[in-house]
Amino acid sequence: MDLKTFIDNFHSLAEAPNGIPKLREMILQLAVRGKLVPQEPNDLPAIELLKRITAEKKRLIAEGKIKKSKLLHPIAQNEVPYVVPRSWVWSRLSDIGTINPRNEAGDNVEAGFIPMSLISDKYGVQPHFEVRRWKDIKRGFTHFAEGDVAIAKITPCFQNGKSAVFGGLPNGIGAGTTELHVFRPVENMTIPDYVWLYLKTPRFLLDGERRMTGSAGQKRVPKAYFANNPFPLPPLAEQKRIVAKVDALMALCDELEEQKKRREQVSLSMNTACLHELTSPEPATSQKGWSRIRENFDLLYETTDNVAALRKSILQLAVMGKLVPQEPIDLPAPQSGKFYVYALECDDKSIYVGQTDDVLKRWKEHAAGKGAEWTQKHLPVRLVHWEKYNSREEAAQREKELRTEFGRKWIKRELAAGRTRQAGEPASVLLKKIAAEKERLISEGKIKKSKSLPPIKPDDVPYDLPEGWLWERLGMVAEVLMGQSPPGASYNEAGEGVPLINGPVEFTNGSFGLTNSTKFTTRPTKICEAGDLLVCVRGATTGRTNIASEKSCIGRGVAVVRPYVHDRFVHWFMIYVAKHLLGIGSGSTFPSVSYDKIVQMLFPLPPLVEQKRIVAKVDELMALCDELETKLRQCNSVGEKLMEAVVNQVAGEKQK
Repeated sequence: MDLKTFIDNFHSLAEAPNGIPKLREMILQLAVRGKLVPQEPNDLPAIELLKRITAEKKRLIAEGKIKKSKLLHPIAQNEVPYVVPRSWVWSRLSDIGTINPRNEAGDNVEAGFIPMSLISDKYGVQPHFEVRRWKDIKRGFTHFAEGDVAIAKITPCFQNGKSAVFGGLPNGIGAGTTELHVFRPVENMTIPDYVWLYLKTPRFLLDGERRMTGSAGQKRVPKAYFANNPFPLPPLAEQKRIVAKVDALMALCDELEEQKKRREQVSLSMNTACLHELTSPEPATSQKGWSRIRENFDLLYETTDNVAALRKSILQLAVMGKLVPQEPIDLPAPQSGKFYVYALECDDKSIYVGQTDDVLKRWKEHAAGKGAEWTQKHLPVRLVHWEKYNSREEAAQREKELRTEFGRKWIKRELAAGRTRQAGEPASVLLKKIAAEKERLISEGKIKKSKSLPPIKPDDVPYDLPEGWLWERLGMVAEVLMGQSPPGASYNEAGEGVPLINGPVEFTNGSFGLTNSTKFTTRPTKICEAGDLLVCVRGATTGRTNIASEKSCIGRGVAVVRPYVHDRFVHWFMIYVAKHLLGIGSGSTFPSVSYDKIVQMLFPLPPLVEQKRIVAKVDELMALCDELETKLRQCNSVGEKLMEAVVNQVAGEKQK
């Protein structure tokens, strides 16, 4: 790809993953290689410019205006990092200007004061300054003046490219952070903005990072690197053309970046609106959300942030009872010579009546959108009634009766009174079984009797649940065991005693990951069993989950949640309420969630069979989200590699 092709395809390249930052880097690389603007034969060659700069420096030294710098050997061929045009010359910043100069001014003269926080990491952004008296800042700070070029020398400011050309300073002088290297051109013989863009090239920053000295967190780029690194010097007129071209292309990058941000914001807003509709308690609104997501899937899910929002909505639909239809179970198996009349409640509260010789099969056809014309337009929510007859004629006659206005009113009245023949075991029956199981475990001494939980008031309920579900407290459907840290003296890494789980340190990646303990205790306190659901209950990681890989001691930063219902349904629920758990923690510096707050959380309890279907659907959809995120990352990776290849090709570098 030549320069013309690069410019012609500028907008397309900007759309690549990480395209605009790469374009900015490419612009700078092309600029300092002499490939961004054409060379003009009438320009004074850079070698002649360098001679003039050298002569001017000698004059200034002789007049005592600048100090004589250390004489360096000419730049050897093996020091040259890349080829530049014949009209250019390799030099050093110390050859063409002064390094870290000092200012002379009266004490009461106003000057600009610039701390590191006011220096941007973006090219073209001039720093703001505070007006100070020169006497207050002339000592203990770095000096600079109008037209000087500076770059931060300390990590991570250097790697981030914090740098500037100083302009608009009061009386043309200033001082500021001591963590700067400063270059002052000789008598307008070098364009400051050209030096600035050179300092922001990826090569200069990466090579400088490798040469840093000092301890971690306090590493600095040596002055010698800044002053003596090979510097590609173009003719003065070409410097001006390069800066003008860079400014124009950077402005175009700004414009494209703003357009991309607006598109992403529209996508995010649209995704938020769709998911809001999707999780609406109104079936019609929810169905509208699904439709909009299907129609705009490629647009909505081209970023991982939107996929994360989709994951959250999947869990919200799951706990609201809207992820899978309330499918009837325990329906009669088909029998020879037997026929059935059934009634379905649809999403608009209408009642559909039909007859069949296989109730469950016909229900599944309706639920899949393959039933009657009515149920294809009005999503069936549940099967609310069925009757058995000995002949098709009897069934057809009863179907006709129930389809009348009187018949539909009868179904609704019987449904409200709870007298219809609905299939499946509702959550109320499941709750009675749980209570009986808890009583058995208490009588056998396997668990302790817990105190009564407060009743759920109507105002406590955040939304209506499907028929057959119940609102309960988490403590009614799961045993909660809070951790307790063993004595510190019992800790060891020699494998003595039992593994110790203190918190997220022992958690592995993923909400369903298995714990990995490196510490042990010889005096265990609270014990979890292999396979137990563990939840962080202290600090910033409150709500994070993992599964115990083996019998272990749990510290006070962890709680065990042992469900009496489908364990994976409860696990997905705990993932859904993770942010809520973090929000209800007490303590300002290191928040923690108490036992009472955990067991008193509201829990939407579906019938057991429906829990299994919900879990299967959540697992399926989360796997699709995993796949989608993987594809997005792969696309981004391929796009970035292609962009890198373009950069190297245009810049004339070999692909690594």
